[in-house]
Amino acid sequence: MFQGAARRLVPAVDAPRPPHAASSGVFEPTGAASFVTELRRQTTAILKGALSEERLHRLRAEGQAMDDDHVVACTLEAIERAAREPTR
Repeated sequence: MFQGAARRLVPAVDAPRPPHAASSGVFEPTGAASFVTELRRQTTAILKGALSEERLHRLRAEGQAMDDDHVVACTLEAIERAAREPTR
């Protein structure tokens, strides 16, 4: 959901992705690719491993459909939930 909201709120930069970026597992900003674009790419790889393609697309669509106030409210709720969880 947050990925879909980020996609709407922050325009992507279409830049070629270096071959080492996918395999290193470490954020490595490259050329014209913005921080958010590269972070979104890494997040997509993690989400594809954890969710079905259908669920991933549905959650992205929900996030893209949110208005700014709803995105902020959901983000604050997620932060509060995370803060209440015991440290792993």
